[in-house]
Amino acid sequence: METAAIEHMSAADVLADLRACDQLERQVTARRLALAARWADLNPSIQTLPEAVDRTMTDDELGIGLAAVAEFAAVHAVTTQTGRTLIADALELRHRLPKLWHAVHELHIAAWKACAVAQTTRPRSTELATALDTQTATLGDRLTLRRIKKLALQAVARFEPDTLPDPDTRRWLRITADTATTAGAGWVDGRLDTPDALDLETAVRAVSRQLARNGSTDDLDPLRAHALGIIARHALGLPETDTQCGNAAQPGTIGATAPHAGRAVQLYVHLDADTFNRVQGISTRRSAAAQPDNTAIASGVRLAEVGTTDQLVTVEQIRRWCSSAGTITVRPVIDLAANHEASGYRPTPTQREQIALRDRTCVFPHCTRPAHPLPTSADDPDQFSHDADHIVAYDVGGETSSTNLACLCRHHHRLKTHTGWRYVRVGPSDYLWTSPTGLTFLRTATGSTELPEQHPRVRKRAA
Repeated sequence: METAAIEHMSAADVLADLRACDQLERQVTARRLALAARWADLNPSIQTLPEAVDRTMTDDELGIGLAAVAEFAAVHAVTTQTGRTLIADALELRHRLPKLWHAVHELHIAAWKACAVAQTTRPRSTELATALDTQTATLGDRLTLRRIKKLALQAVARFEPDTLPDPDTRRWLRITADTATTAGAGWVDGRLDTPDALDLETAVRAVSRQLARNGSTDDLDPLRAHALGIIARHALGLPETDTQCGNAAQPGTIGATAPHAGRAVQLYVHLDADTFNRVQGISTRRSAAAQPDNTAIASGVRLAEVGTTDQLVTVEQIRRWCSSAGTITVRPVIDLAANHEASGYRPTPTQREQIALRDRTCVFPHCTRPAHPLPTSADDPDQFSHDADHIVAYDVGGETSSTNLACLCRHHHRLKTHTGWRYVRVGPSDYLWTSPTGLTFLRTATGSTELPEQHPRVRKRAA
């Protein structure tokens, strides 16, 4: 369609054409996968060719000559490695992930998502691949990269637990100078234990806030960078400086506001009751709230879910985190189905915590921002990473109750408040959203799906 024709399209026409484009893209990418698999069929492995052919010019995994891979890639206008990956994905899907292969060609799942699964299963056992094929093939648009990674990790823990990486070998910290510019800066890069990372984040937030209170006009990023330097100097007993943050603070006024060494990090660890009983009682300075009904369990290695960061970790890792000095505080399990009410507009801390544990993320379609409490300083323990939104607005009679509250990130909270997006709660953690143009999306704990006009829930709401 010419650009001039597009410029005369209505809003409904644009969305309809966009949907058609997405379907066409799925058709094209599915066909490309089929062509890649057929190209492999047409080019047998080097073992079936004359022995005079150089055996180094083969790819045993694909069963296809490297020259043929290069030709396929050249016609596709991609690198040989990219072409190889495409052929490998196609063969993996066709032979070991047949349900996902079928879903791609029925246009239920985008090819790039299926390829992400294939790249996960290719080095793994057939048993693992079959299990992941069954889990992912029916998810449709709810299949996201985040979910693929989580399902893959659960499958590895179940079928190949010995291949899980040793947590102790994956922690590192690197500080280097930036020699490519004249900014006089350095790079800080690393991989920390989650509790240590949360400790560091809490300290950086607290000092950044104090810098802002002291008059800093810097943007958030340089403020956080300066805060990290202040934390380091405080640990070394050095005086504060005002470099790079000139009007931020008077020397010596920040150190006292930094979190003390015993600051507790709150982790929401979801364990089944039996596993929790084995873990609890181990001393730690970090507190935990356990939800025994929402555990990621595998038959090979038992996994727990850290709701604070949406991570899957082994129970042994939780035990290791809980082995440091201090005291563990086991808080009572919150009944996620209970309807707590507050008399005013502001939800209580219990309500905030309850809906965070219930919704887990922002409930806007396809949003994955976590909704768990995120303390930022010792005197501000009830800050959350989400807004508690009144589904029915408070100023038009909506109650401040658990059933009328939902987790929204700040961006989507503003979107709901100031635009035509509307939603209702239709299940324990299910929400039916309507866009400004009347499109309907169902957001559940397992993902988001656009509902067609003839869907019963759409017709019921329209009535």
